[in-house]
Amino acid sequence: MDQELDEDDTGPGSALTRPDGWQVVSIDDTPVAEPAPTVALDPDGAISGTTGVNRYRGTYELAESLLEIGPLMTTRMAGPPEAMDVETHFLAILGEPVAVRWDYSTLVLESDAGHLRLEPASDELEPAVAFDLDSAPADPHGGATDGSDWVEDPPTPIDLDD
Repeated sequence: MDQELDEDDTGPGSALTRPDGWQVVSIDDTPVAEPAPTVALDPDGAISGTTGVNRYRGTYELAESLLEIGPLMTTRMAGPPEAMDVETHFLAILGEPVAVRWDYSTLVLESDAGHLRLEPASDELEPAVAFDLDSAPADPHGGATDGSDWVEDPPTPIDLDD
């Protein structure tokens, strides 16, 4: 069931700008291996994610059902040849004006370079939290706060049944 976008699909809290973003499940109907590319569209017009190998960031504009993505900045790490092929095709698709439509709960992005099928990214994992050891409160038990007193090996469990 193909469906065009409507007003509720854009803007803050919309289906497109979901907090967890989107994960590519196929490119031109070929399943994508993990780690799969991801797409996050922020309500303020920022796009970011991964290509499966590298990270990217840029801007986008959505008018009706056409997504225009500005120049993307990407990191430049190398990966396995298959993953680099996926990255090249993924970025080529995003480099063209992209028609946006729904196929049930799947987001489909189509350009002259091909099409992506995306599903909601998993929200099972908590986002990483940065922890600055320099600003950590002092340990009330006298331990160091810079990690210098951390133990490499876990303690031996105590058998409470004895």
